[in-house]
Amino acid sequence: MSNSRIIFILAFIVIIGGGFILFPKATHHGEHASDTVSVVTTLFPLYDMAREIGGDYANATLLLPPGMSPHSYEPTPSDMLAIADADIFVYTGPFMEPWVEDILAGMDTGSMIIVDASAHADIHTEEEHADEADDHDHETGDPHIWLSPHNARIIAHDIGAALVQSLSQYTSDIENARDTYVATLDTIFEAYDTGLAQCETRTLVYGGHYAFGYIAEAFDLEYIAAQGYSPNAEPSAQDLATLSDIIERESATAIFTSELESPIIAETLARETGVNVLLLNPAGNIGKDAHDAGITFIDILKSNLTALHEGLRCE
Repeated sequence: MSNSRIIFILAFIVIIGGGFILFPKATHHGEHASDTVSVVTTLFPLYDMAREIGGDYANATLLLPPGMSPHSYEPTPSDMLAIADADIFVYTGPFMEPWVEDILAGMDTGSMIIVDASAHADIHTEEEHADEADDHDHETGDPHIWLSPHNARIIAHDIGAALVQSLSQYTSDIENARDTYVATLDTIFEAYDTGLAQCETRTLVYGGHYAFGYIAEAFDLEYIAAQGYSPNAEPSAQDLATLSDIIERESATAIFTSELESPIIAETLARETGVNVLLLNPAGNIGKDAHDAGITFIDILKSNLTALHEGLRCE
């Protein structure tokens, strides 16, 4: 988001707020009239972890509307008001939400607990995958940190710690829920380790942006994506020809794409090479139908494993 746009939105909120200076401090921060806290999150996996770990103690809100790509999201004035009124605010990091720093600087955050999910995570910084012309390229870091088994556990612990800090009287309940959630993550990632151990090909060809590097690293896969970290980067004809050559060389039977991205690249390569198109979900967000069905981050990890198992022809 440009500085001029941020300034405009902040000015707008000053006007609709009846003359408050930027964002007034929410009076309920740290003063819980009930046994719940407001947790505002930017992306789906953060939201899902907050509601699973917080349970009845967390009133979790996802700012990202169903079906919207995390890369194209910019906060609305109502989103900013929701952040200002939160007890806990969780965001991915400066590489995914570069607008957060400016917005928080314009708020009296009071006793709000702010969780940067990337603060303790291991970040991929392969610059060759970056599209420097796109201002959503998030510095040089791969923003899809929640797909790393190591990082997913860390994020769950950080969200749990924020909930405990805000609701210390329920420390035992929250920590038990956190431990149960992390154990579930461990189980599904162990299933990845076993399920992807013996495959006819270990090359994951993805007809979208570079979203699955963490999964590839964790489970010893070669990962080739048509675009850089951002889906706004357009592959060249040479890029597509290279992908086609890789598909034929690896005797691949599938190319992957995501329901929240345009399938044109994957479908074009599939027609040219005779392979199937399978869906993988980067999990940054879900569509409306999935939202209405109550799909969880764990559900997404399971469905991705099924697709990988089929597409890589694993035993």
